[in-house]
Amino acid sequence: MIISEFSIKEISIKPAPGPEVEDPEDNILKNGTFENGSLDGWGTAGSYISNDNIVAFDIKTNNTDWTTSLYQENVTLTNGSKYKIAFDVTSTVDRYIIYGFDNTYWMPYLQLNADETKHVEYIVTGTAGGKFAIFLGSNFDRSSIAYTNENGETVTDTPFNQTLEPHRVSISSVSITELPVDLPDTENDTPAWKRREYSQTYFLPPRSYPSFRGS
Repeated sequence: MIISEFSIKEISIKPAPGPEVEDPEDNILKNGTFENGSLDGWGTAGSYISNDNIVAFDIKTNNTDWTTSLYQENVTLTNGSKYKIAFDVTSTVDRYIIYGFDNTYWMPYLQLNADETKHVEYIVTGTAGGKFAIFLGSNFDRSSIAYTNENGETVTDTPFNQTLEPHRVSISSVSITELPVDLPDTENDTPAWKRREYSQTYFLPPRSYPSFRGS
C-alpha cells in the first residue's frame, strides 16, 4: 500500500538544531553527535536531512525495515565485555523501530510515542559486533528477535507490519560505550558482613561485665 508523499515544502524543512552535546570520549562509534550536520562515518538508506547534532528521516511509504536506516559499519566489540547502547529518538507518529547489530544481535522492538523524545539505553554483552544499525522502515523483516529480558528470561519477538502515515523520525547522540569490568570487592560483590552498613543491624561486639561477688 502506497501512502501519499510529503510535499516538497515539507521535505525542505530542516530539523531544529539539537542541544550542544559532546561525543563521549570512549564512544566506539565515530561522530555519534553528527557534528555540524556531518554524517562522517555513517551510512544511510532513505531520504534524510541533517542539522547540528540531529539527523532526520522523512518516511513517505510503508516499506521493509532496512529501506530507511542509519548505520555504521565495522563496529568492533570484545567478546564477553558489556556495552551500553544509547541514543535519543523522536517520531511524529506512534510507531515501533528496531536497532542492533545486523545479522548478529537485535534489541527488542522499541515503541515510540508521537512527538515524544525517548532516551534509549540498552546493555549488551559483546559478540562479534559488525554493522550497527537503526532501522526505521515500517515492515519488520527479521524472522524473529530473541533476547534476554531483565528477569533473565529468553523472549522472542515475532515480526509484524505497521501502516503509518508520512512522518519524520529524528535521531541524535548515538553512542556505544564499554562498561567497566565489575571486579570483586566492589560494593555489589563484597559480602554483607564486610560492608559498613551491616553494622547498622545491631550486631554489637561482646561486652565485658564486672563480676559480682559476695563479701
